[in-house]
Amino acid sequence: MIIDSIKQQKGHLFEIKLTGGKVVLLDKDYVLEKALKTGDDISAAELKNMVVESEYRRAVSRAVWYIERGSLSKKKLTEKLIAAGISRDACHKAVLRMEELDLINDVAFAERLAEQYLQGGISVREAENKMVLKGIDRKTAKEALDLFEVDAKKQIKLLISKKYRTKLQCAENVPKVFAALVRKGFNYSDIKSVLSEYSEQLKYSEE
Repeated sequence: MIIDSIKQQKGHLFEIKLTGGKVVLLDKDYVLEKALKTGDDISAAELKNMVVESEYRRAVSRAVWYIERGSLSKKKLTEKLIAAGISRDACHKAVLRMEELDLINDVAFAERLAEQYLQGGISVREAENKMVLKGIDRKTAKEALDLFEVDAKKQIKLLISKKYRTKLQCAENVPKVFAALVRKGFNYSDIKSVLSEYSEQLKYSEE
């Protein structure tokens, strides 16, 4: 097959048109490195290898770009690469390369998230759910959270001081705060114990 034309596209890609109407997109740096030009004769096997190598390089480049802008789990990085239009095979290979280079590490990321969330005054259950949403598998999330000693009552007090202190100045808001804390993943007994410090006269139902 003969290259009929090479045209730069939006972004970091070149459109390569070949005789017979076949069109492929290759990474700009890869095209320049290979010094591809109009008139070059390329076999089907060579073209296939070019597409595979170009996709992989593009995936690696995009992966590094994402990582430089914030920590990511293996799962979320893979999703971002696939969403960018890169082949799944190239995405998975690029993510494995990022792991080999220790640019992504789900265990270390999970431990950082666990510390961050728990210091923010949220419950262990909510922290676990937040970590799962960031692509950390539940087992890794639990193991990371188990590394930290958590005083649930202290967590509740911290959250109240940041979000609910004003509401608790009005007795009628106490049940609402109680319900909100339950939804945050704290257990009934710890919530009751802390809220009793704000108003010992109020009674709470576990229903």
